[in-house]
Amino acid sequence: MLAVAACPTLRAESSEAVTLETIPVWSTTVSSDSLYLGDGEISIAQPDHLSDLLRDQPGVEVGGTHSTNQRINIRGLGDTDLDIAIDGARQTGFMYHHMGNLLINPDILKAVDLRVGRNSVANSSLGGSVAFETKDPSDLLRYGAEAGARVAASYFTNDERRGSVTAYGRLGAGVDVMGYGYYTDRGNPEDGAGIEAIGNDGEIYNAMVKTGWNVDSANRLELAVDTYQDEGDYTYRPDMGRATNEAIPNSDLEYPTEFGRTSYTLNYSRDADTGTLVDATVYRNDLELERDETKIDRPVVHGELVNDGARARAQTPLQAAGMGHRLTYGATANRERSAYGEDGRTLVEEEAFSSAAYLEDRVAITDSFVVTPGVRYERYRLDSKTAERTYDDWTAALAAEYRVIRPLTLLASSTQLFKGPELAQAFINESGAYVPNPDIRPETGRNDEVGLRLAQPDMLGADDIAFSATVFRTRIEDKIESNAVGGGASQLQNVGDVEIRGFESSFRYRIGDLNLLLTHAVQDSEFDDTGEPLDREVGDTTTLSVDYFFTDLDLAFNWTSRYVAEETEVPTGSDPKAAYDTHDVSVQWLPRGSLDGLTVTFGVDNLLDEHYTSHASRTGTTVHPVFGPLELNDYEPGRNVKLTAAYRF
Repeated sequence: MLAVAACPTLRAESSEAVTLETIPVWSTTVSSDSLYLGDGEISIAQPDHLSDLLRDQPGVEVGGTHSTNQRINIRGLGDTDLDIAIDGARQTGFMYHHMGNLLINPDILKAVDLRVGRNSVANSSLGGSVAFETKDPSDLLRYGAEAGARVAASYFTNDERRGSVTAYGRLGAGVDVMGYGYYTDRGNPEDGAGIEAIGNDGEIYNAMVKTGWNVDSANRLELAVDTYQDEGDYTYRPDMGRATNEAIPNSDLEYPTEFGRTSYTLNYSRDADTGTLVDATVYRNDLELERDETKIDRPVVHGELVNDGARARAQTPLQAAGMGHRLTYGATANRERSAYGEDGRTLVEEEAFSSAAYLEDRVAITDSFVVTPGVRYERYRLDSKTAERTYDDWTAALAAEYRVIRPLTLLASSTQLFKGPELAQAFINESGAYVPNPDIRPETGRNDEVGLRLAQPDMLGADDIAFSATVFRTRIEDKIESNAVGGGASQLQNVGDVEIRGFESSFRYRIGDLNLLLTHAVQDSEFDDTGEPLDREVGDTTTLSVDYFFTDLDLAFNWTSRYVAEETEVPTGSDPKAAYDTHDVSVQWLPRGSLDGLTVTFGVDNLLDEHYTSHASRTGTTVHPVFGPLELNDYEPGRNVKLTAAYRF
């Protein structure tokens, strides 16, 4: 899936000057601290779901197949336990347990920055962070051009068509602007057994306007409005497979559904060669879900999650006590509001407010030894049916790096964790059925890691070889879950302490135009009292990606194979999660000369038509007390041939 880094025509957009012969490619740069191997530039995957971008990253899985159900899973922890942002706008909250909480169009992403595990006080989460950045107008222009445009169209054989139009340019006085429009028409895909899904037929619209002002060579302001709308006739439970929806009365009916996000962001950045670097954002992120249930004599139901906030982060290099220091410091503030309504009337509202400040110092004690201590103060106010309480805590972190010899570095880190109870699901008025729990405690714990990285050119005949390995342990105390307490009521409860252990490794070998990447990830979780694992735990995963660029033909080639072992450590009464292997192949043509600006990408996802379910999705069978036996599997699409043609003016 990774574009060939050695090929200049496949470089992702960047703020660096490019040569006259180089065309910025419409791609996404994915970086992950679980790789330690540099950034991967993805221009060849034709992604229509976050899984197309992120599943190759060790320790990361994306569950869900429906367009409304993109669930990021890091080391067995879901999106509500992660710090996720789009252009700095925080994506937090719990909308509906049968859908995801993220609406993201992979096509417009410029970069994805993954932090697997909590390794710094700069992030607030239990399991890691994901920072999505959309494309900038200044990145898209050809060298020396003042304006440009791109049109693209795609056809996927497993029932999807899409297209996009982008225009961008400089207006003078350091001002640039971009307008982007995207449309997808989706049907019901078939899985690897040839069974057609139900309730996937819908349309996605995404429009964004972004304008930036380079105040001077170091300072930039950027304002963006991003609106995303997914609408169609969808089933009641899009996270479950056809068998489940057909077994539950009225669940297989298709209800007019609209799931949308509107984000407003104002970003300021300072990027100077020397001195303090600054990145600050003020934002509003509004997520709305509406479903018309009048065909079963129920109302039009509406849920809303709104996040208003600001975050600022700075880095300052300095010399003190004969050592080099890099201070990282910042603050965040966020107000989260959830609302539930019927037939246009708001019936229930809840609110939470969080704020934090942090400071860490990367200290180069010697040329070979670096330590990074950090401290964070966090305050969280919950105003909900569960409780009206304020929580606060100091957390600390300490990391160290030691370069044994020039290519080999050893690493270790330990970071304390803190997370307050979240608001109830907005869409189903979950709080209305909650029994208050004023004594509920926040989740706390610690993430510990040790590892190594090795990078050496000119070894074993390669131009470059890199290897990384990490062993981790994440301990979460007073884990919070929603449990039934009788009479149709439920309650947020502290259910015990859980420990997650695992291993992640990666190996890259590059010689000429050939690039090989091999990754492996292992994780196991267990609650102290019960021995039960986390529900969305993923089996041992191995990925091999092969990239080659045929210079004379202007062709880039990729083959990605992924093997996920059977997962037998499952909750009591659940089936083991079956092993599976998938293979994706892609070819991209970027001709020069008279066809300069044209890009044609051909690919086949799930080449061997594997019938499988991601371990981070709904899997297995269960016996429901009302509906009886249910098969939950949210089967992934079968073989899908993809073709995209794009032209840059």
